[in-house]
Amino acid sequence: PVEGRVESLYRMDIISETTGTLVIGGKEFREGTEYEAGEIMLQLDDREARSALIAQRSQFLQLLSNALADLQLDFPSNWPAWSAFAEAIDVQNALPVMPEPVDSREQLFTANRGILSAYHSIRSAEERLEKYRVNAPFDGVLISANVRPGGLVRAGQPAGVLVGRDDFEIKTAVHARYLSTIDTDDRVTFQDEQGRTIASGRVSRIAGHFDPATQSASVYCRVRPSGEQAGSLRDGRFLSGTIQSAPLDSALVIPTEWLMENN
Repeated sequence: PVEGRVESLYRMDIISETTGTLVIGGKEFREGTEYEAGEIMLQLDDREARSALIAQRSQFLQLLSNALADLQLDFPSNWPAWSAFAEAIDVQNALPVMPEPVDSREQLFTANRGILSAYHSIRSAEERLEKYRVNAPFDGVLISANVRPGGLVRAGQPAGVLVGRDDFEIKTAVHARYLSTIDTDDRVTFQDEQGRTIASGRVSRIAGHFDPATQSASVYCRVRPSGEQAGSLRDGRFLSGTIQSAPLDSALVIPTEWLMENN
């Protein structure tokens, strides 16, 4: 027999890397809201950063246009690539991949004209712009939300906690006298207060040390909801269950009424 508290196998503290106002609309960032993997959880107002990035791309296009004539004259073998690169630039969208220099002279030329540094500065700003949006890395539900739609979210501020919905882990303590009969991949089942089986799974790992105070070791059981009990298995719930461990040889079941005082 074992018991323990249910913990979601996947848990993520949501922390914004940028500062901005949480956009109102769509699926609101509130406790209890469920998200699918890849779905946007946090969308900060990025209009100012986006406008600044468009201005950077425009300046880069101007810088590149001024150098195209020299590129055609000095590096004719790579001119078609540079010409196609310039034509593909759209200031509203991310920069295309810049042509690779054919030799060190061409690389020094682009570095001296500031093309190389400006290109990588814009690519860095594009990566930064993506951080105004936080996507869910897995299917989950918000168990806490520290920001509200329309409020200011600061860089480094904890915004909330997202936990997975389908995969759970239960940490339980097993006394040293029973630990030798338990191994990874042993089957486990957990019941609620009414004795209904609501979770089943396997022993995933066993701690490598004993608690000096209780002489027990932690056993981690990875479980999933059983049958139609998906809504009953939630993060933080306390459950009791059993581990189907190794069989005991030469054992008998003795009815309790056979036991008497004085041996």
